[in-house]
Amino acid sequence: QKAPSSGQNEGLLSTLSKQVDALCGAYTEKMRQLHSMLDVEEDSRERTARQTAAGRALWNHVIHDPLARFLAGESQLRKLQGKMEEAAGSRETAGVMLAVRTLWFDGKIEAALQRWREGSDCSELARPQVVLLGAGMDTRAYRLKCLEGCVVFEVDLPKILAFKSALLKCAAGTDKTEEAPCPGGREEEAGAEDLEPYAARVERVAADLATEEWWDKLRQAGFNAGEDSGAPTIWVLEGLLYYLKDAEARALLRRISASCVTGTLVLADFMNEFSTHLSSELQTQFYFHSDWPEELLPTLGFFCVRVSQMGDPDAHFGLINDNPLSLFHRLRHTPRYCRLGPDGSPCRRLFLVQCSVA
Repeated sequence: QKAPSSGQNEGLLSTLSKQVDALCGAYTEKMRQLHSMLDVEEDSRERTARQTAAGRALWNHVIHDPLARFLAGESQLRKLQGKMEEAAGSRETAGVMLAVRTLWFDGKIEAALQRWREGSDCSELARPQVVLLGAGMDTRAYRLKCLEGCVVFEVDLPKILAFKSALLKCAAGTDKTEEAPCPGGREEEAGAEDLEPYAARVERVAADLATEEWWDKLRQAGFNAGEDSGAPTIWVLEGLLYYLKDAEARALLRRISASCVTGTLVLADFMNEFSTHLSSELQTQFYFHSDWPEELLPTLGFFCVRVSQMGDPDAHFGLINDNPLSLFHRLRHTPRYCRLGPDGSPCRRLFLVQCSVA
């Protein structure tokens, strides 16, 4: 793939600027007040939740999420705009990793639900459960049609979930907003239909995942566990584990494997050790890591572990630059046991992992 010419770059940057202006123009005064409060008070987890929403909003040519704009906030949209402008013309594009990760999780959720529905008598199948741990500003319950008939549990810190609920209530009171242009030519607007979840039920569970309290609160919210529940379950741990300390992450994974029925699907992303060293650069703190998730997870009660990297056939989506000099191409073609690349730079990897409960 060739880098865009200077003329092409100018066109892309102009379109990006118009897109961000349109997205920010959708905010009501109440939304601006809520985001302003969080701009002052937020910690790294709250900031990351809004950054992720900003990524979905600016990649709306591949991710359908009309609600992302409301949850991101202008400050995070402008920051990501700046990163994308800095990256214009380079072999990598700011936000592409988030876009690919989002699409990977979406695809795995849809495929699993389709398999279960095709292999079961729907009249006898208990409602599938989807548990989003560290849900943040996730809107899958509202944007994934495959979640029709499912019960979705969103688990995160009380402040994050309260903020999210308040913003969604504000969005429910708005009319359709100005269309936002995007590089792919797709135009989206948020209407009342986008605020009605596809999921049969959405339960927000306020809990700290670094403690054991989250499990009891999840059960109290109606989560069915055990062999007699009959409910197929998908656990989604997107952008979560590396914010937990090693003992906390292992305890959480053991709780899932020990408490759920055979065949339960777990989807997660793992950083390798070198990726956690980006903490200061990204103004956050990473802890838990694994260079070999396929070796770690069986020791915690999981099996059928499959690991993908950015650019693999199931983690590409036509968004990854296949130029031999691009970051993701170099990582995929550098053996995983190598801690340093040919140029001496550390190999920072993000693994997309699916596994089942044994």
